[in-house]
Amino acid sequence: MNAYRGFCCCCWFIFLLPFLLTAQDTLRFTPAVGYQTFKVREPVLRMKPGQVLISETMMGPYYTKEGGAWPGEVGPIYIEGATPQDQLVVKLLRVRPNRDLAPAAISGNFGGLASDVRVRLLNPPVPNERFLWQLDRKRNLGILDLKRSSVPRIEAPLAPMLGRLAVAPRGEESYTGLWPGYFGGTGNSRRRDGVFAHLSRRGVFLFRRRPCAARPR
Repeated sequence: MNAYRGFCCCCWFIFLLPFLLTAQDTLRFTPAVGYQTFKVREPVLRMKPGQVLISETMMGPYYTKEGGAWPGEVGPIYIEGATPQDQLVVKLLRVRPNRDLAPAAISGNFGGLASDVRVRLLNPPVPNERFLWQLDRKRNLGILDLKRSSVPRIEAPLAPMLGRLAVAPRGEESYTGLWPGYFGGTGNSRRRDGVFAHLSRRGVFLFRRRPCAARPR
């Protein structure tokens, strides 16, 4: 149970289909570098409208048992022929986990369980804690063992989704993946396979990142 990142996070393969449906070829891309912000940068890949992309999100220490740094956003991807007046339409064909371990966390100073200037809580801050979910991809289940709990094990069905999709913001602006905005950004949704994402920001640099195994209901 994650106070601010939802139910469970991990690394996936994703399948993207930018509009219009004109090209027939499929691209495969394995990212080698991730960025901590959405920003105009040199593209890591160029695509034509209508091409299908088979790719994956960044793997890094954050997704390991030991934990570590967040691996960052994948992109930007340059869409050939797009102009500043165009709207980018992306269809997520399929989102699936490609790891068997998924970390989640709770925090006493950030998220739905924390007090801030708008919400004051009388209880003391919850302690920071990190949880490691085991993903049973054959049974499509997330499994969490809780040794100190009266419920020693939780099993929950996986519902993979892509938590962030964005184009580069205008000018020299830079935003971390946590923020939503006119450019897209974080946009957790239970809509998954087959969903269309319309990015109305006038731009041609596409970022995608932060998969989740499931979201709280």
